[in-house]
Amino acid sequence: RSVSSKEGSAMSGSDDEVLIVGETRAGGDPASGDDRAAKRPRNGADLGGAPSIANNQPRSVPPSKTRPSIAEMKRALDAAGVTHSGMERGELEAEFERVQSSFSDPPLFRLLTTDPADLNPNTSGNAGCVSLRDIVSGPVRWCVVMNFMIDLPWLLSPDGCPELLRIPKVVWIGDERSSPTPRDPEFLRLKGARDWTVVNPPCPKFGTHHTKCFILVYDTGVRVCVHTANLIHGDVRKRTNAAWCQDFPNKSAADLGRKSEFERDLGRYLATLGWKDETCALPGAGGRVVVGPSAMSRFDFSDAGAKLISSVPGRWVGAAMRDYGHTGVRHALAGMTFPAKFKRAPVVCQFTSVGATTEKWMGEMARSFGAGGPSLGDGELKLVWPTMGEVRGSNLGYATGGSIPGATDKISREHVRRRLHRWREQYSSDETRPTKLPDPPASTDPTGRGRVMPHVKTFARYAPGAPHDLAWVIVGSHNLSGAAWGRLEKNETQIAILSYELGVLLSPRLIGETRVSAPFTCTPGAVSHRGEAVPRCLCLANARPATSGVGATSGVRISAAPPDDSPPDDGEYVAFAPLPYRVPPVPYAPSDVPWAVDAWVETPDTYGRVMRGGIADRFGAR
Repeated sequence: RSVSSKEGSAMSGSDDEVLIVGETRAGGDPASGDDRAAKRPRNGADLGGAPSIANNQPRSVPPSKTRPSIAEMKRALDAAGVTHSGMERGELEAEFERVQSSFSDPPLFRLLTTDPADLNPNTSGNAGCVSLRDIVSGPVRWCVVMNFMIDLPWLLSPDGCPELLRIPKVVWIGDERSSPTPRDPEFLRLKGARDWTVVNPPCPKFGTHHTKCFILVYDTGVRVCVHTANLIHGDVRKRTNAAWCQDFPNKSAADLGRKSEFERDLGRYLATLGWKDETCALPGAGGRVVVGPSAMSRFDFSDAGAKLISSVPGRWVGAAMRDYGHTGVRHALAGMTFPAKFKRAPVVCQFTSVGATTEKWMGEMARSFGAGGPSLGDGELKLVWPTMGEVRGSNLGYATGGSIPGATDKISREHVRRRLHRWREQYSSDETRPTKLPDPPASTDPTGRGRVMPHVKTFARYAPGAPHDLAWVIVGSHNLSGAAWGRLEKNETQIAILSYELGVLLSPRLIGETRVSAPFTCTPGAVSHRGEAVPRCLCLANARPATSGVGATSGVRISAAPPDDSPPDDGEYVAFAPLPYRVPPVPYAPSDVPWAVDAWVETPDTYGRVMRGGIADRFGAR
């Protein structure tokens, strides 16, 4: 039997075969070489997970040394505002551990929670991580949900983020091939009488709306969350993802006419999506309110702890080249100063999809990522991409590769292949064994996600002599492609971009030297931060706001090492960036084969499946 690999195909009735879809591409742009995203079937099925793992499978974690009683755990979860109805003991323990984790030193960004059973039991697992329900919390008046792939039935279920059902007004912005459309029968059924608006941004033939972002509006301010996950079960629960969140207050009357850089960047990006202002009567709002891009002018973004990095389809020239794509990164870094240890330093590029790149284009990227004073210069690009063995021995086996859609002809090009590095530090590189990947010690897998393949996308520059030290980090939706980052044209006087993307650039310049005792938050919770209640999604930006958009360049160090492994020097503050892979990354061994979504591999994975050109097939497995 066979399963069609064409765009829009659905899963067969048997659990012996899984069509590898996720973000799998179909077709391609002969000019850019970047693949067009396939449309996910709208039947509520998640094709990105292993067929033998049900969406409602109870999760478990290894028992702790002193196991609290169920009553104690429920009391702690009640105090933290965490819903626990119907949870079994393993789930209660996982949530209890997460609630008890310290928020005294928030990281630059947070990893999303993952099913505890998939995590390395030698590590702290989900401690300090954040869930969708942590992000979408509190008395939200209206919100914007931006994504590439949205599975509404799952997202609105108890396993997803049912809090969205309680928000009076929701604006859904997504790619029309893999997200709701205004006339989609399934969308209309779920919408009912709810005040929902759908926006499908105009995309060129080979472009996508790939941004992943929440904007949550409250009476007291707004929460902006830039993240990396498609809103489907397989991505959120079964793959590694990350999120950056910051809460911003309303402007004072005196500041209503003033704009910060973050506000200008956000407003400019939103204005390109085809989203228009509308006036809505929302319950409890005391009158009609404006819902749309212009509403962002109400909020004070001057303390933003990040620089927005966006991509928008088009050919951009002149000053507009500073606003989008990799030339936007170049311009932002050019205005920052870094220590001499980052001169010619390498740049880690970790991504989950790759276009048809060239050595020339890699040079463009290196020059943009090499910007920054004083004259840092280009550094070697080190590409983090899972091996075939890592995917085969992962929590989902070959099926997880549907969300890592790199084709053989693109990932195996010589200029790409020689730059490849592993997702995890330790594993057997024997490409003929289907063995489940072992759990390494915490020292080599600090976030516990060695067997949980990535959908996260990160870029970071590290110091060769002190590899845990980072000049900057980018977290967002950009993959390694010209469609996402753009390609220079006409003697580098313009940049051509095909897709909508959004990320955040995090650097010492945007980390305030002064730590506030009571971080601003739109949703006070029960988790203490220096004696104050804060939401679980708090990141460093709220605890150390960069007043007026300028923080410190000295006295602040970004580290990829956990706080206990990277103590500060005198007068120094260390900001933790929880990158879920080793820095510096581990180069491929000679026997390593890069994962390719269209591969034919006869070695079965841990579920007994083999790869048949985009299909994980149990039949014929030895």
